Amino acid sequence: MTFAILLASFILVLLLVGFNLSQWSEAYETFRHYKFVNCPEMQRESTIQIAPGIAALTTVVATRKLVIRKCVLWPEQQHCGRQCLKQFCHRV
Repeated sequence: MTFAILLASFILVLLLVGFNLSQWSEAYETFRHYKFVNCPEMQRESTIQIAPGIAALTTVVATRKLVIRKCVLWPEQQHCGRQCLKQFCHRV
């Protein structure tokens, strides 16, 4: 009886890990490329790169967190409010 419970638990854990890995890899692939957004502060189009590892890991363990790794308007606008991420989230 205990072997059957252990085996069922092991299979369940494998399924959960496999599902999370597929979510992680899908999120990583989505966010590893540069994205075009409209910069609300500069009122022009910009290109940003999201940190794909952070986006992927937070997709699996919590709500997705997006962090800008690079922006073509930096370093001049590096201390902006990152409002472009809201536009990007709606387009994904």
